[in-house]
Amino acid sequence: MKSTHDSNFPVYSYGYVHCSYRLFSLLYFSLNSRPENTKRAYEPKIEEYRRWCDSKFAHESLELRYIVNGEKAHFFLDDAVAGRSNRSKRKRANDGEESPARVIRVATLSQYGAAIVHPWERQRQMKINSNSHPRETFAPLLERVRREEEEVKKANFEDREVGTIMDDYTTTDQIADITAYYFEQ
Repeated sequence: MKSTHDSNFPVYSYGYVHCSYRLFSLLYFSLNSRPENTKRAYEPKIEEYRRWCDSKFAHESLELRYIVNGEKAHFFLDDAVAGRSNRSKRKRANDGEESPARVIRVATLSQYGAAIVHPWERQRQMKINSNSHPRETFAPLLERVRREEEEVKKANFEDREVGTIMDDYTTTDQIADITAYYFEQ
């Protein structure tokens, strides 16, 4: 409850201040109660999102620049993450050449989405973000990437190669033996 006395400054009752303190302490506890592995996985992705916001929305004030909404999350995932090569160190083949870079898949894209939802949840708890859940907006992007991934696997017969001649465990000598066996019968 807010009341005013002779000056223009508001005076808050003890109950209001106590409730605000309790709300703040609960919010602080909930923000710091995430598991360590979740924090370790999310923080680099959230930091990448912030750097991306700095580059794309430099014209906005700092109060609005990092506010998470569906359109901004979708734009970030589509612009900065989807189709990008994986940042992990590339493995070297037996002949000493580096293997080609792998493109980020839908699972990693989904992790980025979850990491972006985390600041949105914090902003909602702090009552500075009234936007709807951002996942609703970027879910079609995840579905599109998943379908593209399935089509590539289908075109490369990755979905059918385990336990077949194409599984890289079969040598050419074994193929010749299999062929000879069936021709003899």
